[in-house]
Amino acid sequence: MPEEAERASGKNFGPWRPFAATFSYLCSTMIRKANCKINLGLDVLRRREDGYHELETVMFPVRGLFDEVEVLPSASAFTLRSEGLTVDCDPEENICMKACRLMQRHYGIAGAEVRLRKRVPFGAGLGGGSSDGTAVLKALDELFALRLRESELIDCAAALGSDTAFFVRDTPQLCTGRGERLAPFDLSLGGMTLIIVKPD
Repeated sequence: MPEEAERASGKNFGPWRPFAATFSYLCSTMIRKANCKINLGLDVLRRREDGYHELETVMFPVRGLFDEVEVLPSASAFTLRSEGLTVDCDPEENICMKACRLMQRHYGIAGAEVRLRKRVPFGAGLGGGSSDGTAVLKALDELFALRLRESELIDCAAALGSDTAFFVRDTPQLCTGRGERLAPFDLSLGGMTLIIVKPD
């Protein structure tokens, strides 16, 4: 906080105190655009013994349609506030909360407040929930200065779901396994118009 910074530095922010307060808030807040994705071709190869399907697909990020995920530090527990499209599940079962608990189990982080502004339709194969969960992982990594390697973030994301790992890279990827094995795929849709329609 500005007062603590003043005491630590021996300086008086004076009229700049409001700006210092804003700067302090922004430095401890992570806001991410959790964009969705589309699948360009989807081959379901077989059903696995673990209940998942072995698949092969190219996932492509869609930047223009996204949820907003804001993560703030909290001295106590993990909490979730959601607005926008209704998320049809108990807050404790929301993938954002699962991401928080996973990071706490693995890295011992303190609490955090997650604010979700939901715009991506769910149940449409767009990976909106998966993108939200991965956005929380990446925000917590930055917020608590964990400095995880990409491979560690991919492992954490894969523990949350099948297409969550894709959003760690968020670039065109050839996805195999249950979707968690990634290989960069050279593809551009520049000059094309993408229309996404979710039937009622």
